[in-house]
Amino acid sequence: MKKFIAIIICALSMSVANAQDTLFPYPVAPDTCSTLESRCDFIVIHFWDNFDLSKPIRDEQAFANAFADYVDFFKYADRSIVISAIRSFMFKAQANSGNFVKIGDVAERTLYGEDAVYWSDDAYLPFAQALADSKQVKKEIRAHYAEQINKIQKNQMEQDIPLTEWTGADGSKHSISEVSASEIIILLITDDGMDSDMARLRLSTDVNLNDMIAHGEVAVIDLTMGKYSGNWAAKAKSYPDNWIVGTSNDIKKLLDVRIVPGAYILSKDKKILNKNVSVESIKQAFSN
Repeated sequence: MKKFIAIIICALSMSVANAQDTLFPYPVAPDTCSTLESRCDFIVIHFWDNFDLSKPIRDEQAFANAFADYVDFFKYADRSIVISAIRSFMFKAQANSGNFVKIGDVAERTLYGEDAVYWSDDAYLPFAQALADSKQVKKEIRAHYAEQINKIQKNQMEQDIPLTEWTGADGSKHSISEVSASEIIILLITDDGMDSDMARLRLSTDVNLNDMIAHGEVAVIDLTMGKYSGNWAAKAKSYPDNWIVGTSNDIKKLLDVRIVPGAYILSKDKKILNKNVSVESIKQAFSN
């Protein structure tokens, strides 16, 4: 185990050394920090010490690269240290309102967006909260982050799924309370695009998944984002007949949707076990 930790620390140190050639010198943890966590805690706390947040960010790509390096250390640091360090960082960042907004953009791309390198609600919320609470930024920017915060907070693990109703292909209304499975419920979030069509094909032909559906262990709900229409209803007739199929215009308002197609994994009592799960991940889970 000690050898493994030493390898990780060495790899992180090499990453830091390489990054020093880009934007600013990164901190180096002292020898008194003898564990992986303590070294990462130190670096997270002191990461921006050599960067003047009061001056405009000129090289935005170099800053984004540095921010990605910063986030890398979150994975090994203490959660409370990470959140405290982010809050301190964002407090200092208010010295330059232009930087403040740019940092929000970078944080969103790195920690929240579809192509985020590290999805983490815990780490992203302090960034979003700082922007949502700031009077230095435009009202629409504050509203943007406030909406994200609201969705994240209502879509935490072990909470009840906030989207409960949808419209079926025949125009009838349905509720999550009608769905039952002895193990899990897969809530597949789709649109009318080709990627969603391919996702349906890949999952509907999975032998193990179909077997579990047949035995009542798993239920699959395929919800298309958008208003009910005759065109959608006609297309929905071709969707897997052992799935529950519907459409809802409230999906993006209520759920924390970051990838489409993507899925929420629910417990049998409709609590969130995971979210924004790729179809590939679902396939791999049923192939094991």
